[in-house]
Amino acid sequence: MSQSPADEVAADWGWEEFIPLDVKEGDLIWMECLPGGICIFLSEHPRPQQSDNLRANCAFSVYHPTGGRMRIPDYYFISIDKARELGYTVNT
Repeated sequence: MSQSPADEVAADWGWEEFIPLDVKEGDLIWMECLPGGICIFLSEHPRPQQSDNLRANCAFSVYHPTGGRMRIPDYYFISIDKARELGYTVNT
């Protein structure tokens, strides 16, 4: 699989390659941007062809306990297992 220009830049800076989550409605996922924490995945919104080489494959609609319903690019989310592995405090 060839890398996007954004992933090539990320590799130069030591960032991890973005790997999309395989989620279904009702799954718990971890939001890595503010307000952060556990969210309930509601739905996925594919993005049209992009000319700016952003890394988002789609946007996720999620429910956040303090932020309510949100629609955010998918690269802000990781699995609960990955969040635990990275040392986040995950109380489910």
